[in-house]
Amino acid sequence: MNVSDGSLGAVSPAGPDLPGFEQFAFESGEFSHLVYHAGDPGHPPLLLMPEIAGMSPGLILFARRLVQSRFRIYIPWLFGPFQQRAPLQNAIKLCISREFGNLRTGVSAPVTHWLRALAGHISERNGGSRVGAIGMCLTGAFAIPLVIDPQVVAAVAAQPSVPLSPLFAWLGVGRGSWMHELNIGSDDIAKVRELLASGQANLLAVRCHADRICPREKLQRLRKEFPTGLETREYGEVRSRNRLGDRPHATFTKEYRLEPEGSDDHHSRQAYADLLAFFDRHLRVRSIAVPLFSQPSDAERHAGVPMTSVTVSCSTASDPWDDNRPGGTPMFHAMNIFTDQLLDELAAKAKASPRGRTHFNIHASAADPVQRFFIVMNRNSYVRPHRHLTKVELALVMRGQFDLVTFDDGGSIVARHVVGHDAEGFAFETPQATWHTLLARTDGSAFFEVKEGPYDAASASEFAPWTPAEGDPAVPEFMQWLRTAERGNAFR
Repeated sequence: MNVSDGSLGAVSPAGPDLPGFEQFAFESGEFSHLVYHAGDPGHPPLLLMPEIAGMSPGLILFARRLVQSRFRIYIPWLFGPFQQRAPLQNAIKLCISREFGNLRTGVSAPVTHWLRALAGHISERNGGSRVGAIGMCLTGAFAIPLVIDPQVVAAVAAQPSVPLSPLFAWLGVGRGSWMHELNIGSDDIAKVRELLASGQANLLAVRCHADRICPREKLQRLRKEFPTGLETREYGEVRSRNRLGDRPHATFTKEYRLEPEGSDDHHSRQAYADLLAFFDRHLRVRSIAVPLFSQPSDAERHAGVPMTSVTVSCSTASDPWDDNRPGGTPMFHAMNIFTDQLLDELAAKAKASPRGRTHFNIHASAADPVQRFFIVMNRNSYVRPHRHLTKVELALVMRGQFDLVTFDDGGSIVARHVVGHDAEGFAFETPQATWHTLLARTDGSAFFEVKEGPYDAASASEFAPWTPAEGDPAVPEFMQWLRTAERGNAFR
């Protein structure tokens, strides 16, 4: 996997300029595309995929609205001319595109693997934040397999339309089995169904009642495949028409743009409000004040000392209050339960990663004051020795064992410890400004880490200047030396 962007010190991209947006080139496997992004780094990241119209003005306006709604938006330029609507031209080209699976039914297009890699990269760029995804029309169903990536916890399939029938869209004739079909592979559907059932991911699917490009049967199919974890919304009426006299289809782009003064009850505004509420529930962490009461002692009670209270701040990604409980008693609707299945999935992802490791963030964004996450590593994973000048790390080993090595300013080893299962310790805390590194002793070794936020990529770590950078040819030699080096030793 290669990434070209300023943050990683690679070559600058050379795509068309888009005011208010930055860009980088992202490559994974055999595919590479430019990605445009905008928004505050502290806001939840969203991966926004273009509809059949392509990188159109309507798509850009939608992205700008999302930025104004406090999201950080990433748009991959996947097809079509820049800032021009070209639905027919795009459809013809994509029908013969292997990257897009020739728009075949029952097949997850190869580009979805690239999109999942991009989602993982977006998470890393944002301090391991949870990621949301939006697919529309042609890419509507593409959003669904993206939740297979552990960092994508919420996805919206807006008017998923492949396969479609132009004859039915125009004249309403030509019904058939195609109306229930989707361009997603059966294996991916099974994986997503399991993730939704376990609560690890969430889906929202939307369409307009009058839409013939995305007939109602497609949402019926989604409800059948995903009985839990899926929300669906259908807007307007069967007889609804937009200002051009057409049946409404592109809910978030064209339909919204056609009603610049649209009221809150217009279907485009209802859909946008539902979209924001969905991502707010699953991507944002809100602070709430929970009163904790201190009972007075018997002596204090006799003396008339009342019960006292203090307030602590808790974070939750969902509404912590159950309004149906008497007196508004606080209750968290859902606990986050982490199972061995999560670590198994992360181990599989680490095995497939060129870096030999992966992570899963519990905190919702880089701005969260407490950063907490799981990391799974293999023996070949190189963590370049580094230090954190202002923050302390606390880590608890969940699986396997790690060599924890610390250094002085000159690069000599100060200490080494083995932590993990059946080792001298099961957890460790790294003080500020301490040069250190970790080496996994076995594949699939995992630990849980907590450190103070917010996360700032520019100042998060200072790498040791006397160590090879990631990707340097000297890394294998350094790692081999590091596994057996003793206190007082220095590399070369």
